[in-house]
Amino acid sequence: AVVSTQSTGYQRRVRGSGSPPSNLLIIPVSPQETRVPSKSCNYSKNWILGESVVEIIKSNDGLRNDGQRSRLAKLSLFQKFNQVCSAVTHAVPYRNRYYSEMKSDAENYQRRKRAVFEALAVAGHGKWVGKPLEQDMFHASQ
Repeated sequence: AVVSTQSTGYQRRVRGSGSPPSNLLIIPVSPQETRVPSKSCNYSKNWILGESVVEIIKSNDGLRNDGQRSRLAKLSLFQKFNQVCSAVTHAVPYRNRYYSEMKSDAENYQRRKRAVFEALAVAGHGKWVGKPLEQDMFHASQ
């Protein structure tokens, strides 16, 4: 569930009277229509079960402190996806194509994304603010 920090009634309904179910992910969202970089945290952290290191990423450029790309960067995940495709099918379907093309081809993802956008609007939680299209215009070879 995506929950507005201003919608306490909705938060209570999602959480119920006790703790939220273990399979429920609650992501607080700001009621602002756009992100204000100057008010953002200077870093983010991620950790993967089984990994011994917490990855710290600088918010201003999306890189780790050592200057390397994050394991959660779109390009890193896109390259991993192509590696899995290569290992399973012995082909790389998106070798010379854009990341945005892969996302467009993911019909289930696109259908569910539209459903989330519609549910947010119907519930009165506002319109999803999209990102510039050029953010997804890169090849796995970059």
